Amino acid sequence: MLDIVEYIKNNDLEKAKQCIEKDNSLVDARDEESKFTLLMICAKKGYFEMTKLLVENGANLNSRSKTGLTALMFACAEKQIEIAKYLIDCGADVNAKNFKLVTSLMFAAGIGDLETVKILIENGADINLKNKDGENALDIAINKGQKETAEFLKKLYE
Repeated sequence: MLDIVEYIKNNDLEKAKQCIEKDNSLVDARDEESKFTLLMICAKKGYFEMTKLLVENGANLNSRSKTGLTALMFACAEKQIEIAKYLIDCGADVNAKNFKLVTSLMFAAGIGDLETVKILIENGADINLKNKDGENALDIAINKGQKETAEFLKKLYE
């Protein structure tokens, strides 16, 4: 396993910086086991400064996991609001879909993260997209019992 993967997983910012300074191509390295990019790992774990380091050094915002997940999807699924907002501000695709056609908005709606839902919509997330089961973000919020998020989304269809 690459040293940088361990530094990222352990949130060791200084050692990660040193690795990237030596070889900038490492910003898009993947964990051998999960095949997640470093950016995905940071987004999932909530490592904001590490996320910034990777993005500022050119990490691909829209790289995909084996199942089509992006760093933004990980941030939304794990309620990492600050990271999600940062990735969006840097140009992450808010309407990217994984292999089950699930979007970042659907992940956020499913966990009832109303703040991220609003941020995504303000930045162009399409409320009409449907997953493989034919569900949109509103359907997912309702099915997962996320009442406040469902009420907000429902108003957008009126």
